[in-house]
Amino acid sequence: MKVIEIKAEERTDFGKRASRRARREKKIPAVVYGPDTEPKHIYISHHDAEVLAKQDKAFISKIDLGDKQYEAIVKEIQFHPVTDEVLHVDFQTFVKGRPITLEVPVELVGTPEGVVKGGVLIRKLRKVKVQVLPEQLKESIVLDVSGLDLGQSLRVGDIKMEGWRILHRPEVPVATVEIPRRLLAQMREQEESK
Repeated sequence: MKVIEIKAEERTDFGKRASRRARREKKIPAVVYGPDTEPKHIYISHHDAEVLAKQDKAFISKIDLGDKQYEAIVKEIQFHPVTDEVLHVDFQTFVKGRPITLEVPVELVGTPEGVVKGGVLIRKLRKVKVQVLPEQLKESIVLDVSGLDLGQSLRVGDIKMEGWRILHRPEVPVATVEIPRRLLAQMREQEESK
């Protein structure tokens, strides 16, 4: 499991004006909270916030506050609606042995049979919301799509991860091999000519 180390400093001033001033100084407001943690308001560097925002796999953050360290997951990152700059980060601490809820990226591997025949692989879900013990957390859910034929889908119910509870409905598609119109027309023509 990937671990990203972050230096932080305690935040004592609050409000919009203080947050804007901090962002001009390349500090991003953040909060650390969790089951056995009092909410702690902190600042992290703009660089660290950008590193967190660009991650494409699940990871654990080790937050160093000088006198105290926290292990946490990123629960939410708030972005500016126009510039996409990171505005705020929420970290949630966890306790080993207690399940945590988070979104884990889905990684598709293999070339579907349907794509070889002319279909198009369409990804429907990029992340899946799960409940898992911190010790069993993985960076991503790897799914083999090589068995998918034309018109077939891989659904949430097909994901088998021991010890994981998937919080989406089982019938939700993760990936589908769609049949392009021209291929569908060719298939119909072939059926009619038989």
